[in-house]
Amino acid sequence: MTTQPLTFFHFPGACSQAVYVGLEEAGATYTAQAVNLITGAQKAPDYLKLNPAGQVPALGLPDGQVLSEASAILFWLAETHPAAALLPADALGRARVLEWMSYAAYSLHAVSGPIWGPERYLADPAAHAEIKAGAEQRYRNGLALAEARLGAGPWLLGDNFSIADCHLLPFWHWAQRWKFDLAAFPNLAAWHARMSARPSVIKVLAAERAALKALLAK
Repeated sequence: MTTQPLTFFHFPGACSQAVYVGLEEAGATYTAQAVNLITGAQKAPDYLKLNPAGQVPALGLPDGQVLSEASAILFWLAETHPAAALLPADALGRARVLEWMSYAAYSLHAVSGPIWGPERYLADPAAHAEIKAGAEQRYRNGLALAEARLGAGPWLLGDNFSIADCHLLPFWHWAQRWKFDLAAFPNLAAWHARMSARPSVIKVLAAERAALKALLAK
């Protein structure tokens, strides 16, 4: 069990939200530090020393090491806070967790870039609408796969809540933010309603709203 404070680097609403919820679910002792992606603070030299990828999330460990990538951080949290039971004990169950997180990383996160900013991928403005539309369709396809895999739930692994649930959360929020028609995903909508009622999620969303307000005020 890790008792020393951790330093959590995040940006409100980014994929780091998954780790934020994981920290709360684990009962970890941590301080949260918002990295202003709006002003490019993730590319500042001091931050690049922590995470050379220039991204969030990152987690500073008590011994001075830094972990990056949401799935890796969540797995570490689950391993070091076993009382929270965020990972199954059996090998197949743990593999299912990695299966879900790999799916979210590659079927959702990896295709989201052109939705956020197609101009980062093609210089020709005439092509932006087409590349964005293609990415949106791939994202919907990813949600459809999650919808089918989830079934009745209640959680991604059935009756047992895990770090996989934490990991998927921001990707549903992104679809809401983009104003996707989500009527075709009733299982995911019901899962999100259950997630939204968890104290960890309520606390994190409030903290993110406050952090974003503070960043925008600077």
